[in-house]
Amino acid sequence: MNIGIIAPSPVPFCIGGAEKLWWGLQEAFNEFTPHSVELIKIPSPEHDFSSLVQSYQVFSQVNLDHFDVIISGKYPAWMVRHSKHVCYLLHRLRGLYDTDNGYQNRLKLKQFSQLRKIVSILESPPNWNQVDALFDELKLFLEREPRDSHLLSYPGQLIRKVIHFCDQAALDPQEIYSYAAISKNVAQRINYFPAGVTPKILYPPSNLKGLHCRGQQYFFTVSRLDNAKRVSLLIAAMKQSKTSLPLLIAGTGPEAEVLKEQADSDPRIEFLGFVKDQDLVDLYANALAVLYVPYDEDYGLVPIEAFCSGKPVITVTDAGGPLEFVRNHETGWVVAPKPVAIAQAIDDCCQNLERAAEYGKAGQAIAETITWQKTVDELLALVEHTPSQFVSPRRPRLLVSSTFTVTPPRNGGQSRYFNLYKSLSRDFEIDLISLGPAGGESKKLQINDSFQETIVPKSSRHQKLETRLERQTKIPTGDLAAALYSSQTPQFLEMLDKSRSQADIVIASHPYLLPWLLPKLNSSRFVYEAFNCEYDLKQGMFPSNNVGISLLHKVQKLESDACQNSDLIVTCLEADWQRLCQLYDCQNVSNIVVPNGVNCQEVVFVNSELRSQWKQRIGYSSFIFLFMGSWHSPNVEAARAIVGWSASFPKQEFLIVGSVGHALQQEFKKLPANVHCLGEVDSRTKQVALSVADVALNPMSSGSGSNLKVVEYLASGLPLITTEFGVRALPAALQEQCLLGDLTEFPNLMQQALNNPHLHDLEVRQSARQIVEEQLDWPAIARDYAIALKSLLK
Repeated sequence: MNIGIIAPSPVPFCIGGAEKLWWGLQEAFNEFTPHSVELIKIPSPEHDFSSLVQSYQVFSQVNLDHFDVIISGKYPAWMVRHSKHVCYLLHRLRGLYDTDNGYQNRLKLKQFSQLRKIVSILESPPNWNQVDALFDELKLFLEREPRDSHLLSYPGQLIRKVIHFCDQAALDPQEIYSYAAISKNVAQRINYFPAGVTPKILYPPSNLKGLHCRGQQYFFTVSRLDNAKRVSLLIAAMKQSKTSLPLLIAGTGPEAEVLKEQADSDPRIEFLGFVKDQDLVDLYANALAVLYVPYDEDYGLVPIEAFCSGKPVITVTDAGGPLEFVRNHETGWVVAPKPVAIAQAIDDCCQNLERAAEYGKAGQAIAETITWQKTVDELLALVEHTPSQFVSPRRPRLLVSSTFTVTPPRNGGQSRYFNLYKSLSRDFEIDLISLGPAGGESKKLQINDSFQETIVPKSSRHQKLETRLERQTKIPTGDLAAALYSSQTPQFLEMLDKSRSQADIVIASHPYLLPWLLPKLNSSRFVYEAFNCEYDLKQGMFPSNNVGISLLHKVQKLESDACQNSDLIVTCLEADWQRLCQLYDCQNVSNIVVPNGVNCQEVVFVNSELRSQWKQRIGYSSFIFLFMGSWHSPNVEAARAIVGWSASFPKQEFLIVGSVGHALQQEFKKLPANVHCLGEVDSRTKQVALSVADVALNPMSSGSGSNLKVVEYLASGLPLITTEFGVRALPAALQEQCLLGDLTEFPNLMQQALNNPHLHDLEVRQSARQIVEEQLDWPAIARDYAIALKSLLK
């Protein structure tokens, strides 16, 4: 076969990962196959609106019919028209897919008379006839439009719509014979591949020859010096690290001078500039570890080259492609994208040279499976397949309903929704419909390509009725109000109906939206996810008057109906399942226990030295006790006890995070000076609280469900004083690492903590973290739940 590889030549020319991929493919085809291969590159400027449109049009007019197969991988090269066109996709034009401009997004293009024909084309189904017509109209438009016109903003709304339209036409399954992607990260991006297409994942290897392992003399990174690679994060981390080893930075780019200024005061940081391939091989060989912290990288050859050299990699939780190879405490360190977390990984690496070498060997085993021979063989296999083999079956669709918004997660309930269903979105299409506060407009939040949250604000009438109910009960009642008053927000019910008509499984997390779900289930399966035993929870919260008793009966009826009509009941604890069976005689319904967990990629493990640094940074010098909780009766009881103990510890500080603090502020006219209520906070502020505290408190004595906060405490490296009830859902190995006692023993245990210099023993705290990662990280928890949900559809 004659194979053509078609690619853009960047203007001005620079060598990046794409160029290395094309060269490697050409060489590998010629070396490992009998086929003839040519690399065709066309100059492709893309610095403004006009040049980008021209580049797209040039490729659309290239005739390569003298080749049997054409392989493209990047815009605008895939505009080439060929009967056997294989798209091995690197990435789309990320500035027009991953970013937006607020002003441009508000532009109403239809209101501009000069855009009437263009807008009409852009609103039609994309195909080659329409693309040709679009280029003709754009040529006339660009000849007339002033160069400083805001319609020519780049990036801007018009160019964004034009490029999306062209890409849709070019990458339509009618035009592309087979699809591949350089990583799972690329394959899963929103709008990168047509609906129903599952691309083959083909990891490209490095072109560097002779990669090997020799010494452990320094930390090393190599990349283009620009914002996306975030070398500034590494410099900030080095300044917080205690290591004496240098950091060598290879590469050039627009941020070089700024980065050198940032690093100027640290003699350990050295910039090498452009480095030849052979020198690069040597630099990898003598590194202790390779640091690589880009944002949402498509693939990232650097970790593969590091692994080929037997080196572990330190990367971050939002790095994208590298996370498909770098596994925390297996092939390197995966930490939060924060200088303090990266610095801790650097120091940990320095203190454990043998472990670093083991991680490097584990990475080497992965890299050995990624070869040019395998890449070209699998590309050729795609040519032999028929196009229909790349259309994936429809994934089951879940409708999840909520009485409160979930994104961004700020409390335990939100965190469970967000992280559990995000993990499940690997196997299901998930539509989360939630009630938002009154005012504003409905909005959709795309959490990933298969998980979205639609937020519908309550109507003013709905909100007024809810407020009246809260005055009667003196507690938040948004959940029960949703059961009573959602008819006052018809748009919410319309959204539920629309999603339910397409759902294979309907999930009610809490029973409060049951009146709007059960009557119209049709053929969908119904799952009741019981966060708590709601009857027991509300019994401790509602007033003991006629209003409270009446509302409690409504809750009991809702919960009973949820249990009796379910195909599957989900609880956080086995004890909750037993209690539901006792109350509602639902033993014959299938059930599964899905415990509360933690997102280990977001919760940073903090050792004692870093805690001291955090304290200094925010101006605290005293010992800090931490409690986190939402406004529920069991949490209020626990927080009330903490306020009582605070008088016996006047030199210590007490941080109370979460809406439970609002309940305290209502109850106490004036809180003690050493008790600080932060209210609901974002994930960053919560991480700060977890980083400055010395000991976590969990004086829970009632309630159902499980305490998600205790998992976060242990994951962050905090010692925990708790009741046995408070850790009833934890694995026994984790319970053994806590200080256990009843409420009368808490003051003594707190005093022991003050007097115990070994409280933050690193080995013990890391052991707790490891158990959490293995058993209570959300992806691990979601696996069994996914199996149970799929079994409902058999």
